[in-house]
Amino acid sequence: MKMTYPKKLHDIYKFEIDDRLFVADLDRCEVLEIDKLVWDILDICDSLDAEQIIETLGDRYTEDEIMEALQSLEKMEEYGLIFGESPSHAEERGGRMKILAPRSRVFEKEMRWTALGGIIAHTNLLKSMTKYADVYVTREIDLIEGAHLIPLDLRQRASKAKAISMGFDGVFLWFPTELEFLDMVSYMDSPLIMPIHEERGENGIMINLVMIWYSLLRDFDSFVIFSESTREFYSKFLMDPSFFKLIPLGVDAEQFRPMDKQAAKRKVAEMTGRAEILERKVVGFLARFQPEKGAGIYIKLAEMNPEYLFLVVAPSLGFYSNCHLPSNLIYAGRQPREKLPLFYNAFDLFCFPSLLAETFGMVVLEAMACGVPPIVPDFHGARYVVGDAGIIVEGKSFQHDIGSLSGYIPVELLSEAINRLMKDDHEMERLSRKARERALKFSWDASAKELIRLFKELNLRKRFIKRRRLFHVTFSPVYEGKSSGVKSTILNLTQYWETPLQRSGYTQSVEEGIALTLLKRHSMREVESVLSYICRDRRKASEVLSRVNAILESVI
Repeated sequence: MKMTYPKKLHDIYKFEIDDRLFVADLDRCEVLEIDKLVWDILDICDSLDAEQIIETLGDRYTEDEIMEALQSLEKMEEYGLIFGESPSHAEERGGRMKILAPRSRVFEKEMRWTALGGIIAHTNLLKSMTKYADVYVTREIDLIEGAHLIPLDLRQRASKAKAISMGFDGVFLWFPTELEFLDMVSYMDSPLIMPIHEERGENGIMINLVMIWYSLLRDFDSFVIFSESTREFYSKFLMDPSFFKLIPLGVDAEQFRPMDKQAAKRKVAEMTGRAEILERKVVGFLARFQPEKGAGIYIKLAEMNPEYLFLVVAPSLGFYSNCHLPSNLIYAGRQPREKLPLFYNAFDLFCFPSLLAETFGMVVLEAMACGVPPIVPDFHGARYVVGDAGIIVEGKSFQHDIGSLSGYIPVELLSEAINRLMKDDHEMERLSRKARERALKFSWDASAKELIRLFKELNLRKRFIKRRRLFHVTFSPVYEGKSSGVKSTILNLTQYWETPLQRSGYTQSVEEGIALTLLKRHSMREVESVLSYICRDRRKASEVLSRVNAILESVI
């Protein structure tokens, strides 16, 4: 085993209990029992190489004993223990921002095989952010080049305390589904950014998750969205769309680039054993082959257009593996990400008939970067990616999901668009050029810079947020002739025993009184939710909240 010393130590603390020796790795929140030899090595291993350690300790231990101990420490390092840069060494990082990227769940074992667009996008964002900030991940699978591993389990109190002590400048979460991190808004004083990789779906489940996060976010937290469609959608439910910051995703234009099409087709024909790929035009599909992604529509397109080949790149055929598929549909199998540019280049056009509310459409952008014209529906984020560099087909967006579907695309319209483009070489060539040109406007580097800029903006906003002065409110019955009701009254007394108003006893609506009372313990967005329920009228709730906010802002 090759040993590299000296090594940078984590923040560690050595101690002894009842003649037993221990070392606490404060960065990992782990305590390990060690022997006297390892205890002594830890005193010098950050400044001496292996030969010097053996020489220094040679009068007390044999060389074999020292070598065995050094190897055991190497093993600890493999597990992220004892050694590595300590997040608390801020002076060594030149003042760069420190961003924590925790994740509670892992869906993929190896990134090169994953077909989950959200995972791919998030990983690329983190990788690009490492150029401009120090990024800390909590799971070994997320340890990308340039990032630091601090395997905290933020469900545990000790890990929460450690995260607080590290003084992060921001927390970049992964998915709204990770409700385990909801309590971070109560103990982390750092801005939180929550990306929305999935606009809706699963019959309203994702919408409700986003609204839970919206209610708890503080004024210096934010959502990140990847196309305007997400803001448009959530504006139907929520009063403050300013919490949704647009940062488009990117593409690696060096990896995904145009190749010689015939050479790409020849290679794919060899890989699939289908020589006709060289002779016929190909309509490509690259996504999970599921009804939600438009697999059923794609099969119908193949049946309607036997003169073209329909080439599928997907982890599996899923349900459709037991169905009779048309002979012009070719399944190329599961492919690693490094081979995807080859398949994109074998497509003459790229068909993306997804029936989900896609927030962006990364595969569409990758196809465009390879110079392949895309065809997409008009009811999700992919239309913002395509712009005027492809064909956008009119579809039907559902107000409420049915099953996990958010809309539908008439297969006849898609078929017409495919035929129109396939039979017009001039238009195909024009869109191919435009697709590549437009794709070059999207980069992971630009996305990362925008994220860092947003974190800086949120930190600045945090500095200027003051705690609101909140008035005491009473509720009382009121007699009005033959009927009775309820009124609320503002008392000229804040929680700091101040009296900023001219007098006491201003009568307000019950809804305003409820809002002022709830704000003592809840966020403005939580109160928004309650008012929307009480008023049963979003416009009225918005007016109440606006008046309440006005009086609070006037006395700050």
